[in-house]
Amino acid sequence: ALVDRSLLQRTSTGHYALHELLRQYAAEKLGASEEKTRAAHDRHAAYYAAAIQRWAQDLKGDRDRVAQIEIEAEFEDVRAAWEWALERGEVGWLDQAQEGLFLFCWYRRRFADGEAMNGAAAAALETQEAGSPACAGTLRVLSKLLAAQSWFWGETFDRPGARELAQRSVALLERDELVDQDVRFERAFAWLVQVRSLGRIHGATVDLDYAEASELWKRSRALFQALGERLWMGRSLNVWGIVSAYIYGDWVGAKDRLEQALAICRTLRNDFGAEGARMELAGVVGHLGQFEEAVRLYRQLLAMRQDGSEADIAGAFLGIG
Repeated sequence: ALVDRSLLQRTSTGHYALHELLRQYAAEKLGASEEKTRAAHDRHAAYYAAAIQRWAQDLKGDRDRVAQIEIEAEFEDVRAAWEWALERGEVGWLDQAQEGLFLFCWYRRRFADGEAMNGAAAAALETQEAGSPACAGTLRVLSKLLAAQSWFWGETFDRPGARELAQRSVALLERDELVDQDVRFERAFAWLVQVRSLGRIHGATVDLDYAEASELWKRSRALFQALGERLWMGRSLNVWGIVSAYIYGDWVGAKDRLEQALAICRTLRNDFGAEGARMELAGVVGHLGQFEEAVRLYRQLLAMRQDGSEADIAGAFLGIG
């Protein structure tokens, strides 16, 4: 009906577009009622929290490429919903959206967005937690936010800062308020990020020996396995493959772990996970002197990345070279 009245236009992607002047007029009318404004924002935030929770499952499976495109088209709505959830202190909406937001920002290399959004939410929840009795749900979500912030911080800022955030995430889960809570995913994620942060410290002292780091990784992977989180099992193998090779020099063991990671992602038909595992595996076998195998892997990677970013394609060409 609104299209027939020329108030909305249907785009080629199936979305509806509203002229900016009409949007401003509608916003002004809505703004006349604080209650209606809040209700509209609440419905919007609830819708996108549920939507990105569904997209998270696609990002972990064989629809990962399609889901990325779909989220990209609506990312500003996702961001607005996230910011409103923060303003309203709606921890439940943040919890719903957190994994999907993390995966999308990681897959699309939107590290600055991922760090900023998770960091802002973590800061808000830390302020909330400091001003009132500790809530188990808030602590659990805060741990995930800090771990995600650590992941992106290591990509965008200083590496020791990522390590400190990971340690804070792990420490939160030891709080008495969480004793009776199911925080298996949060523990697995926090431990994995802690291990990953070892691989992001250049020129700094690594404060865990190989046996300690290996045990931390094994505990993380075991929890992901118990939860049936197959993509995260593959990612944990990928992370430990990188860290065990480049930090501890276990190149042969790293090759085996990365081959397992690649096998899992291929079974899931998850392109992003397979690309990451293949990229790291190519680097490891090249270090082991298996150059023909490395070139073969880089050529496979190039074939997969033809519709990827210029940086992805260039990385594959560099590997072949």
